[in-house]
Amino acid sequence: MPNLIVTKVALGADPWLINTDTALNVTVKNDGSAAAGASYVSALAVTADGNATNDLGQQDVASLAPGASTQVAFNANVANATDYTITVTADVYDNVAESNENDNTKKITATAVDTPDLSNLVFAPNGFTMTPDADPALGYDINMVIANTGTVDVTNQFNVSFTWDTGAASDTFDPYQCCTTEGGPVIAAGATSGNVGNGGNHFPAPGAYKVYALLDSGDVIHESNENDNQAEYDVTVP
Repeated sequence: MPNLIVTKVALGADPWLINTDTALNVTVKNDGSAAAGASYVSALAVTADGNATNDLGQQDVASLAPGASTQVAFNANVANATDYTITVTADVYDNVAESNENDNTKKITATAVDTPDLSNLVFAPNGFTMTPDADPALGYDINMVIANTGTVDVTNQFNVSFTWDTGAASDTFDPYQCCTTEGGPVIAAGATSGNVGNGGNHFPAPGAYKVYALLDSGDVIHESNENDNQAEYDVTVP
């Protein structure tokens, strides 16, 4: 028989802000030995004190072969700045006859907050580029302009990581540590870093490359938006 379970529940934002559309990503798996027909999965967010219940709705789950998984997304928009228990239930309407009807639910706890005063690192427009070094043997220079669009100064150094990809292979360049703390904040609220760079990056062979840069790859800066830290650039190495 089939057996539908919820294997993962994760909020798509940190922090989770009230009155803000936020993805709640849910993975449903058929853990049984037979195919499962179409069904529905539901999500419910209840405050820790039980005074507010937020029905996040239901999502369609397509038929799943044995061992197969699928991901659906709910909109976890809540109004109260407090702790929540989020309960996700697979096959909520009992559309599928399962080998175990008692393992369909998964719960997580999360805290929704008002818009906090936080830093926010982003690349400025056209703030991530690469250029050949004056001496081709030294490779390519990475040029960056990093902005702090948050309301709090970034006062700690952070790493920027770089990954190149050809579609057939990928690897990394050495990370860059931004920026010196001497004389004040790393990047003040509302300011940019100016032009910073990381030189001598070598590609393994001629060809077309897509290079990805990720700000604060070690996640040392608490930001108002952790999902806007990446930029990409196309390089053709002759």
